Amino acid sequence: LSFRDETGMSLRSTIQLLHHPTASPSDFPGPTAKDKSTILLALRMKPADFDLLNWLNGYPGITHNLGSSSLPFLRLTDFPGFDPEEFDFNLDCGTDMGDPELKEEIAKLYSVESENVAITSSASEGNLLVEALYSPRTIAVETPSYEPLWKVANVLGSKVILVPRPYEDGFEFSPEELKERVRGTSLIVLTNLHNPSGTTLRASALKEIVEICEDADTTVLVDEIFRRFSDVPSAIDSGENVVINSSPSKFFGGCGLRIGYLVGPSRLIKEVDRLKILLSPNCSVISQRAYLLMMRNLDWFIGRGREIMEPNLRKIKEWISQRADAEWVPSEANIAFPRITNQNGEKADTMALGRFLAERHKVLITPGEYFGMTGHIRIGYGIPCEKLEQALEALSNGLDGWWGGKKGIY
Repeated sequence: LSFRDETGMSLRSTIQLLHHPTASPSDFPGPTAKDKSTILLALRMKPADFDLLNWLNGYPGITHNLGSSSLPFLRLTDFPGFDPEEFDFNLDCGTDMGDPELKEEIAKLYSVESENVAITSSASEGNLLVEALYSPRTIAVETPSYEPLWKVANVLGSKVILVPRPYEDGFEFSPEELKERVRGTSLIVLTNLHNPSGTTLRASALKEIVEICEDADTTVLVDEIFRRFSDVPSAIDSGENVVINSSPSKFFGGCGLRIGYLVGPSRLIKEVDRLKILLSPNCSVISQRAYLLMMRNLDWFIGRGREIMEPNLRKIKEWISQRADAEWVPSEANIAFPRITNQNGEKADTMALGRFLAERHKVLITPGEYFGMTGHIRIGYGIPCEKLEQALEALSNGLDGWWGGKKGIY
């Protein structure tokens, strides 16, 4: 609206020009054209859909939800040591840079100082803040990958270079290809454990990645939101050019808290805080207090997660071993990313398969297309074990119906 008022252009013309892929500041008449940074920011912010989330929300009538990537959600009253009086406080704005006690707990967890920690309003916001600091430049993102990791960079106007993690190589990076792809990039975005496959980057492989990126003067952002499903160490000690991102939304069953954190070099964290204060100066004081209680009872939450996952991991391994049409790289998380093929080894049309399973068998999986890899499906198996058994049976029936054969034959 301000562009329309200052340039004399119609609202429709202004919107069309702002969204045109080749638009530049010189296209705008009048005094606003002098404020190039404002116009460039507007030109960078291109609208985009979150297709993965739209898929997951698109089948409200499903019976068997294998689309979720979180463990069963908790109530605050489930937390060990929960005391209602601890939450009897004024709902003020809290501290702009995050609750000092929460920052201190997180810092102790990673053996860093509080100045190396930024509190965010979710892991998604953490990824956005870091990518925004490095935009509009060239950003490398792993593939297959969680959709917002590359789509946010596109929205911010960055050129995205995709770095393959091939299924045939166990979703490991090729060092030589990585060297080629990160040349000239400002940032590379990885996940560990890997989303969508749940596989682990070995410490030696991660160290090599960080060293390659150091030589290329590239910062490494590692989303560690699934890391607690395994014993893999954090990437934070892998190099001076590393920043990690996490939250309680997957392993801890605390998605509704909408809280997270970044840990990294103090100079970068300072820039993150400067940007965050423009977007969302204060994180929820209730969420921060709840997360603090979580951090102080970490062993209980880790034990709960492992107790849920131990039988579930056996179930998913058994199910895949019995399916002639499914093969995988074994996962350490609550998500699996098997390849689905016919008897000739040809990959399935997993988008069509996903619709068939949801509409005909009330089973929700996530087609690999949403992660950039066709012929695969992501299965979330962190649900209660009894429900998982029922869901996997329904999934088997659906796959048998899809191939048009009898059970076990396709």
